[in-house]
Amino acid sequence: MSRRRRWMLASAAAATGLVAALLVHTVWLAGEFATIAPHFDGSCAPISGIVGAEDLALDRRGERVFISSIDRRVDATRQAATGALWSLDLAAPAAAPIRRTHGLSFPFHPHGIGLATSASATVIMVVNHRGGGHVFEAVQDTIEVFKATTDGD
Repeated sequence: MSRRRRWMLASAAAATGLVAALLVHTVWLAGEFATIAPHFDGSCAPISGIVGAEDLALDRRGERVFISSIDRRVDATRQAATGALWSLDLAAPAAAPIRRTHGLSFPFHPHGIGLATSASATVIMVVNHRGGGHVFEAVQDTIEVFKATTDGD
């Protein structure tokens, strides 16, 4: 084997080793080898009625949570799926979710939501994919703003 060929093989092996070391280091930093101990002491219960919950925002003052949802199984088939904004009273454990969006005059395909509160009202801002396409497709995205009074309407 020629000197040049041995040098090229040694360089390729060193480069491969360096790439492998960087890959292992990156995976290590990502926490893939970490042990996570469960630490939730509470209990969970399913909430029926909401299909395809996408995001939620906690209204600490009103002891409620707002949830954006859309049935993405239907939405993925390119059929007309309309999303909804829901609220759930956290002070009443047996409370059912209440749909807050009815009869909207525009296509509603909610994604992320945000919340702003004042002394008299709660404002919910919802990212809406009006075009109804997949989240990564070029569609008409808007921010819809809804006002919920202190009683949740």
